[in-house]
Amino acid sequence: MDNFFDNFRPIRNTFRKLNLWDVLEKLYKINRRNNKTVLPEIIEFIYLNSIIYSPDYINIKLKNPEFEWNKLLRQSNDFQSMIDKHIIEKKGFDFLYKFMLNQLKSNTNHYHLHLYRYYYIFSNAVLSEHFFKLKGISFLDFYTCAMWIHSKFDKKTYVIDKSYFLRKANDNTTFSIKNVSQTLDILSTDLHTLKLNLKQQLRYDSNAFITHEYEHIKKPIFESNEKLYCLFPDNLLYQYTAGIYYIAEVYDYKHKLNNVFGDSFECYVGEVLKKNQSKNMTITKEISFNRNQNKTSDWIIQDEESVAFIECKTKRLKIISKKYEDISESDISSLVDAIVQVFKVFHHYRNGDIKELKYNSKKLFIPIIVTLEEWFAGFIINDDNIINRVKSNLRILNIDEKLIDKYKLHVISISKFETDIQIIKELGFKEYYKRVENGNLNIDDFETVSFFSKEIDDVILTPLEKQFLK
Repeated sequence: MDNFFDNFRPIRNTFRKLNLWDVLEKLYKINRRNNKTVLPEIIEFIYLNSIIYSPDYINIKLKNPEFEWNKLLRQSNDFQSMIDKHIIEKKGFDFLYKFMLNQLKSNTNHYHLHLYRYYYIFSNAVLSEHFFKLKGISFLDFYTCAMWIHSKFDKKTYVIDKSYFLRKANDNTTFSIKNVSQTLDILSTDLHTLKLNLKQQLRYDSNAFITHEYEHIKKPIFESNEKLYCLFPDNLLYQYTAGIYYIAEVYDYKHKLNNVFGDSFECYVGEVLKKNQSKNMTITKEISFNRNQNKTSDWIIQDEESVAFIECKTKRLKIISKKYEDISESDISSLVDAIVQVFKVFHHYRNGDIKELKYNSKKLFIPIIVTLEEWFAGFIINDDNIINRVKSNLRILNIDEKLIDKYKLHVISISKFETDIQIIKELGFKEYYKRVENGNLNIDDFETVSFFSKEIDDVILTPLEKQFLK
């Protein structure tokens, strides 16, 4: 990767003239505007570098601080434009993946869907017990405290006195000082530590504006002088929801939690399906066949015109795969295996090997892979390398490789699926994907809702209200 640090030096000099707290205030005001005049990645770039280079004492006197601030904005925009130009010249349309990757940070779908998704997955008994043993706080208490802290930063301000969250009056509730302190230990760090970590992490190359692995993502709150700062509430939301996978170290093979995690996600997909089941839709959980030597896809959905096989994948992508041009071998293999599995099951279904599932040639077969994470599947699935590997594996299994050409494969994230299935409920699978393929589907023509809001009320909010009423 090309190094642009020499181009960054003038920007660094400007950062050193500006007070950190003034920079944060400026960024906060920009973030709160309805019509933002500064790109999100520019805001984040300024935030990260101000933590490192801008002095955090107050008595800085500049003749014209507004001039220096505008200069910083201009320099940062020019720096990004230079890098974007470099990427376009070097890699062509791969530039789009950088843009889309940054857009993910502001994509939470429906708020309650996002909240309930990870509540449901980690409420699994085995995962909850593991979380408590690892962190010393129950998963539900952590989740509830994190929701409360997030709500205050999201609705109130970016800086709050720490004492606001640590009240003796709350000690007989979920928001006890102990619970809140443990939650903050997981989600926050002190300014000095954040600065040291960012100094080691920040790079000034073609990925200077892609910052998904930096410390401010893992610790979205920082503390200084008994005050808590959170400039990006969305980072906080993601960390206590999707980030629980990393907080609870589910990825570590020594805990042997991958299968449990995968099973819990499959059950969640089932809950989404049941919430959106139409009168003509039949939902079937995974079926064992051939004397329990084989299994179908995780979910099988039939309506009057189609049969959809849904395979659920919880594989967490490495950051290089999200940038696409460097997609890792392990992530390619995982996707190929999932695709092969779906067509393998269809092969058995068509051959009449699954007694509980009678083959109907009149119904259109629709293969779907639902992933827990976004991964730009609409682009990747057209990758010749992946398609060729799928065909090669199908040949080895003596399965017609042309199946993947005949039946359009759909690889979508659970976030998108939660919206799509609401429209599918109205149109049916065949008509929905026909419109998608022809470019005739306007999502704005359909009303989609946050259909798990009642569950969030029942399992978290109502019990909390009762605690405070007591």
